[in-house]
Amino acid sequence: MIQSNNYELGTKVGIDVAEHFGDKEIKIGLLSGNQGNALGVDRRMGVMKGILETQLGKSNKTSVQVLTQGWGNWNQEGGLSAAEDMLMAAPSINCIVAENDDMALGALKAVQAAKRSDIVIVGADGQKEMYRLIKEGGQILATGRNDPKECATLTLETVLKWYGGESISRTIYLDPVSVSKKNVDKYYDPNASF
Repeated sequence: MIQSNNYELGTKVGIDVAEHFGDKEIKIGLLSGNQGNALGVDRRMGVMKGILETQLGKSNKTSVQVLTQGWGNWNQEGGLSAAEDMLMAAPSINCIVAENDDMALGALKAVQAAKRSDIVIVGADGQKEMYRLIKEGGQILATGRNDPKECATLTLETVLKWYGGESISRTIYLDPVSVSKKNVDKYYDPNASF
């Protein structure tokens, strides 16, 4: 099986979140897909690990709270609705961690409508719309890269190795990457289909 390592993707995004906030307390609104989904759990737990380890490594303490959680059903409309509710329930949030890019894009609409330019948003999947917004330098801070082209290439390479007699692992992971302002030019292709 060839797939993204969602926990490590989350960890990389969490590092970017911690570096963005520095010494400032991070107050998270967690935007999840649906209850019990293992992919979402891996992504959010990875984000928390990245934040905590980065903060501990820098100052021997942590300064992060999850103030609220909303359920966005993995789509923009759900992300918009859940983010609107989170902004009402926890108005002091300064970071929305979305478990995928569609919900992050919905959350962006909610924070812009509320005129909350103080909130940054992160996601996962690496949609080109997220890359464009990262490049423009707005409120989208980062997204975990989940590249279908890389997955197809790695699948083909793995099949060729297997036919060549090489031993192949049962699970092969794509390289986990958080795409942010520092590396978006390497990954953004405005003509990509995804």
